[in-house]
Amino acid sequence: MKIDSSSRVLLGTICAVAIAVGVILVVFIPSFWISIPLALLLAWFCAWQVYFFHVPERTRTAGERELTAVADGKVVICSRVFEEEVLHAECIQDSIYMNFFD
Repeated sequence: MKIDSSSRVLLGTICAVAIAVGVILVVFIPSFWISIPLALLLAWFCAWQVYFFHVPERTRTAGERELTAVADGKVVICSRVFEEEVLHAECIQDSIYMNFFD
């Protein structure tokens, strides 16, 4: 699994803090039924962060009329528009709706 290179420091910090807090919970809270579930919750959070920042493998096809999107999600708009602010030219607008799990 490849991790996004610009997110490695943030991911390392998140996991280091989660591990430190988990160790503190297990050492200083004597109740097994409180410390272990909280430590497992932190471990789940750390694993979720690793999944969030991973770079999925993509299969790209090189067709003349095909487009590779930069995001996962559902394509909601794909149309020709005239861009007035920067390009001042006719362009193709691709809008992708992303929910929490994309």
